[in-house]
Amino acid sequence: MVGMENLRVAIIGGGWAGISAAATLLRHASRPLQITLFEAGKQLGGRARNVQLDQYVLDNGQHILMGAYHDTLQLWQQLGVIEHEVVRRQPFCLQVVQGQQTVLKYQLPTSGPHWWRLLQAGLTVQGLSLPECWALMRAIGALLTQPISSHLTVAQWLAQTRQTPHLIRKLWEPLVLAALNTPLSTASMRVFAQVLRDSVFAGASASDLLLPTQPLSALLALPALSFLQQNGVSCCLQQRVKRVQAVEQGALVDGVFYHAVIVATAPQHTAALLTQPLPDWPQWGYHPIATVYCRYAEQVKLPCPMVGIAGGLGQWVFDRQSLYGENGMIAVVISGPGEHLSWSQDELIRHVTTEISACFAAPQPLWARVVVEKRATFACVAGREVPQSTPWPHIYLAGDYLIADYPATLESAVRSGKLAATQLLNQYQ
Repeated sequence: MVGMENLRVAIIGGGWAGISAAATLLRHASRPLQITLFEAGKQLGGRARNVQLDQYVLDNGQHILMGAYHDTLQLWQQLGVIEHEVVRRQPFCLQVVQGQQTVLKYQLPTSGPHWWRLLQAGLTVQGLSLPECWALMRAIGALLTQPISSHLTVAQWLAQTRQTPHLIRKLWEPLVLAALNTPLSTASMRVFAQVLRDSVFAGASASDLLLPTQPLSALLALPALSFLQQNGVSCCLQQRVKRVQAVEQGALVDGVFYHAVIVATAPQHTAALLTQPLPDWPQWGYHPIATVYCRYAEQVKLPCPMVGIAGGLGQWVFDRQSLYGENGMIAVVISGPGEHLSWSQDELIRHVTTEISACFAAPQPLWARVVVEKRATFACVAGREVPQSTPWPHIYLAGDYLIADYPATLESAVRSGKLAATQLLNQYQ
């Protein structure tokens, strides 16, 4: 068997999964490794990256994190990222408006046993009638106590728990789209339930919202690049790998031998990289996320840094002046597929700015642009198949799509990279 000090490892993909894999290898290897990380783009970070929009450097989409992201928080600690310098931690609060009226506000109290906080929050939701509060509590009780079939959709579960159309429009739909980026009619209820159980219903710190206050590159890509290079990892940016071939005792990466390879790319790229076809590889579906950035002459007065819009085209609005210090800037997120994807940028901006004016009495913006990630996430549908491994002992997979009980989140990516690296180390140590 190859000694750990001679083990050459290639990681293909410098997103959060690839970064996590490299950091895990550095943290847990009993001896030094020769690690090379390949990234086709100009920067690490994958789909969580910065983009240049005219004179502004913004994110390719608005992200949020949760206190339940334990593997991400552990990775930050390893890289030297100080939580309070990159995110604002606050108690879970869900506020939704329709026009200039707050139609729902669900907020967890900050003190007391967690079961009591959940009960208080459920019975004191602003904007719901007493029957709707009881319907919400009935749904929460079912989430916490009843098993859920992997083939059950969110829409089917909402019908089973007798949620009203009003409650679905104001609460469940924006929450599901934010968490799974998949329409209720096809979204996996089991995954949605797991997300809620691990975060909102798990305890005080796990339910906290972590709202970024720095560009996405500062959350991981830049500190990771510095950390990996300082620890001997060769980071090859703007180098697209074309071919990975399994051979005896290892794999060839564009003809160069490595004892082990972690492929941490999106599933459509993973299948294309491998010279041998992957058996039983699922047919992947994807959903887009559009983010409309608007710059106003002065700060748009939102009731809190993150606000939902019930029944609108834009589902979530973020006050980037409050969070990032970007004067007059807001971000409006539109999750999932829809007619808006066929519109021109001007049409989309016109619809969104009209909604912002109606909800927050905002004037016309000075500047607006649209960023669309066409394959922002995999479709988190009920009954989704998840591949477990490759048939080749020296090639490992990493990526958010491999975590069966989670949607496409930053935490899923980090967790998958950690898992792939752990499997590799277990084989060679």
